[in-house]
Amino acid sequence: MQQRSKLAQSVQAIFLMVTLLLVATACTDTRDNLVILQNLPDWQDEPCADAPAPSRYDTLMARWNAQTNANPYEPGRTVFTGSSSIRFWERLQEDIAPWAPIQRGFGGAILWEVAGYIDETVIRHDPAAVVIFAGTNDIAVGLAVDDVVTAYRCVVERIAQGLGDDVSIHYIAITPAPSRWEIWPQSSEANARIRSIAAQWPGLHFIDTTPAFLATGEPPDASLFLADALHLTESGYAIWRDAVFPHLEATVDRYAASFDALAPGTRILVDFGPTEDGIGGPTDSPDLQGQHWNSWPAIAANRIMNSGEHLGLLVDTTGQPTFLRLVLAGSSHFARGVPDGGLLQPDPELLGALAAEQATQDYFYTIESGTVVASRGALTFERLATAATYTLRLFASRADAAPASTRYTVTGGGVAQSAALQVSGAGISADGEGDGNDDEVLVFSGLRPDSTGRLHLDFSPATTESGGIAVLSALELIVE
Repeated sequence: MQQRSKLAQSVQAIFLMVTLLLVATACTDTRDNLVILQNLPDWQDEPCADAPAPSRYDTLMARWNAQTNANPYEPGRTVFTGSSSIRFWERLQEDIAPWAPIQRGFGGAILWEVAGYIDETVIRHDPAAVVIFAGTNDIAVGLAVDDVVTAYRCVVERIAQGLGDDVSIHYIAITPAPSRWEIWPQSSEANARIRSIAAQWPGLHFIDTTPAFLATGEPPDASLFLADALHLTESGYAIWRDAVFPHLEATVDRYAASFDALAPGTRILVDFGPTEDGIGGPTDSPDLQGQHWNSWPAIAANRIMNSGEHLGLLVDTTGQPTFLRLVLAGSSHFARGVPDGGLLQPDPELLGALAAEQATQDYFYTIESGTVVASRGALTFERLATAATYTLRLFASRADAAPASTRYTVTGGGVAQSAALQVSGAGISADGEGDGNDDEVLVFSGLRPDSTGRLHLDFSPATTESGGIAVLSALELIVE
């Protein structure tokens, strides 16, 4: 019995040694013979233990949440979140179209705030992937590199806890901005440490834009940045696009969805402007022509709106709800109305369906600026049937003797279409007595959505007179 007991003990010891050896081998990342147990890390410490509870973006989060509650986004898309460089990426929807981005950037954010608002900005949208840019503001306000790395790890932990192990997380490197060149050594160290962490887990990724920026100089060339030497110009965002697109192509499946077609002849009307007494408000539905309208969610005049705001479940002109959505893709839209030259008495014989006083009296606008990205507006129609074609009718007016024109460009799955519309100028009205457009409507036809069922509308100043302003009062989308 004693010999058999010793033999059993020996077998148990050998079994334990083999088990420990197998576990050690499975947990060791040799990169030559890697055994992957999970995609995202399960930290041994608690990086979120001392995470602060942010509050300064509560108003924005409440606005996003209200719009999402009314019309949730589809799962499986890619969320872009972080600080102002995500918010100001005006061509994001077009540059990264195959992944149907959900834009959730909030200006000035630090990584701890990204972690604190992760439920509102990321988790509730159930994305397939998350792209993050943040960290530069952290270092600029005096946080140590250790704080940046810990906050990044907290973001990862909260995403993993909220979405599980299948989501992938992609971090865009801190940009070597000229205005923050003195803190570039710390930023570079933070990049290196986050890259090192990401290299250890298949679900974590690091998108390095640094070489392309530094190839233009140290600090990088001023043409890549706005006058503040911090935020990116279109040339700077082109570097991001050229890094992010191929990276996602290699790591994240393209978003795939199909949507039912609306009946040919279906028409949708949208009114843009503020909701404020004496300035503007939503269009009555039905209007005097018996048409139903969609009015943008209530906003105050001259308030900067945030990219990612949206108007969902658009109704057609008969009042029937559709599944279409309109998303604010540009970063800095403002709203004005009656005191600033909106058209007060539209004529149906001149404007057709767009002749509704509450729709033409106010408008969205953008304006040339060297320090913020405000000169280009962008809107995206979503959930369109990709096999259908559409017509878009655009109207804008602003009574001002100084001539001003707005250029509109529509892109999707077909050839881009672009044209300019004069919105103001001495005597441009139909009777020659008014200074605002009251009879010209811009029409684009044969428009085909991209592969994700989206059409993108951009508008920007076509002239520098009158302060380089671009205006959009109302639009009509027609299913051909």
